[in-house]
Amino acid sequence: MIEIRTFEGDGAEAHRVTYSVWSKAFGGKTPIPIWSPEFFDWALLAGRPEANHYLIGAYKGSQLVGTLFAEEFMLRVRGKQIRGSGGSWLSVSEACKGHFVAKRMWDELAKRHLERNAQVMLGWTYRAAAALDGHIFWNRAAVIDTIDEVGHWVRVLDHKSVANWEPERIQSLLASVAGLVQRPPSLAVNTTGIRHYEESDLPACMHLVEAQSRTMDLSIAWSADRLARQLKFKDMPRTLVAERDGKAAGFVNYYLVEMLGRHPLRAALIDLFVAGSLAAGVQARLLAAALARMREEGAAFTLLLRLRNLRAWPLISNGFVPLPPQVTFIGIYPGGNRFLGKIRNYDVPPR
Repeated sequence: MIEIRTFEGDGAEAHRVTYSVWSKAFGGKTPIPIWSPEFFDWALLAGRPEANHYLIGAYKGSQLVGTLFAEEFMLRVRGKQIRGSGGSWLSVSEACKGHFVAKRMWDELAKRHLERNAQVMLGWTYRAAAALDGHIFWNRAAVIDTIDEVGHWVRVLDHKSVANWEPERIQSLLASVAGLVQRPPSLAVNTTGIRHYEESDLPACMHLVEAQSRTMDLSIAWSADRLARQLKFKDMPRTLVAERDGKAAGFVNYYLVEMLGRHPLRAALIDLFVAGSLAAGVQARLLAAALARMREEGAAFTLLLRLRNLRAWPLISNGFVPLPPQVTFIGIYPGGNRFLGKIRNYDVPPR
């Protein structure tokens, strides 16, 4: 008998199940992140017992055989704040397929959303043919809206490693060819006015994200505690700021993750790039400083969502290339009532 209840494990157990399921389903077919124990601690678990309400596990006796996770956020939708969440890390062990485990976990998570008046869960599904099962499941199990089909900006830092890692032959060839004409980012960059984030930067960074969110149809209404965790937590996220008059005037926030293609390869995923009123040249230098640090940390490439609020020139000048849509941004409605409507622009970290 499989029981659906609150997840009782730690980051290591969440990693074990999600990696086992996702690597068997998609390994060698389409690139996927390997969510580490440290990632789960940062994003969902450590120091926040109240978040357990949205962490669902499927158990066969004491054995964890499925996961469905979400994190509660206050969201700003066209200037109005509502309660919602972001998820899902949906995983079901192969031996338990056919027992409606995924649907039962979603039913439980939807019920918990309604108990807290959380009106929507935001999520991302992969568009690659090898990974369409997730999108098919959500279409069948829940009422959803497709908000956007989203591509990335990519900057390859180690072309040879990426070519050997890329599971799709054409993409592997393109990475090899790109390596003939594009050099790795320079380690000698002008870092005048650019430095590591400090805890004293939090008020200025809060002001920056609030100012940006007011221009969006859909965004996270960050609390100070949650943004502080996003920008600095143990060794997980890295944040660089560009300062003006001694205060943070813009920042880039990323984390390192192993991506599974033909084999694991280290990448840097940029969650937040908040430019504020920085001149394009300063934005470019801020990105260049981040790329230099990523390269020093052994990342072979970096990805950033192609959001409409981003200026293209600072990215292109640093060697970023736009990719066609790889993921679908969806809204999942626990109560079954669609309300988001057409979202023209948004700013939500890709989790």
